[in-house]
Amino acid sequence: MNSDWITVAVYPVLNEEVAREVQRWEYVAEDMALYPERNVRYVEKDNQVLVQVSQSINQAFDGALGVE
Repeated sequence: MNSDWITVAVYPVLNEEVAREVQRWEYVAEDMALYPERNVRYVEKDNQVLVQVSQSINQAFDGALGVE
């Protein structure tokens, strides 16, 4: 996986919370004057959906984002 992306949430596939989480991070990107489509994404992997943000967003939170 590309190290430029930080995973901020993990959900099971088909979980209705995924859309809300992605939208929440898209709003954060917009507030930071960043393009949401370039700074927020979700990836399906191993029956899970990973919600990821760019390094630019992560740096605004002092690098404190990410799930184990």
